[in-house]
Amino acid sequence: GITLPAEPKDSVFVANVGKDARQPAFLLCMQLRRSGVKADCDHMLRSLKAQFRYADKAGFRLMLILGWDELNKGIVKLKDMADGFEQEVSLASVDAAVKAKFC
Repeated sequence: GITLPAEPKDSVFVANVGKDARQPAFLLCMQLRRSGVKADCDHMLRSLKAQFRYADKAGFRLMLILGWDELNKGIVKLKDMADGFEQEVSLASVDAAVKAKFC
C-alpha cells in the first residue's frame, strides 16, 4: 500500500534479458550514472515483461534493453517510453544517444 515517488522524467532503466546480460546491464547502468544520467537497472531477476511494467509504472523516460544477442552485436536497444520508438545504438555511443534524447 506504499506509493513510490515517480522517477524524474530524464531517467533511464536498463533492462536485461537472461542471466548472461545481468552483469553487463549493471555495468552499463553504472557507466550512465558516472556520465551524469539518472539510471537504474533490475536487481530482482524479473522477466523482461515485468521489467517493462516496472519501468512504465515508475515513470522512466527511456529504457535500454540488453540481451545476449545485443551483446554479441555490440549494441543496445533504446526505447522511448513516451512514444514507443525503438532504435539500436552501439554500446560505445550509448551515453551520447541517451543525452541527445533528453535535450
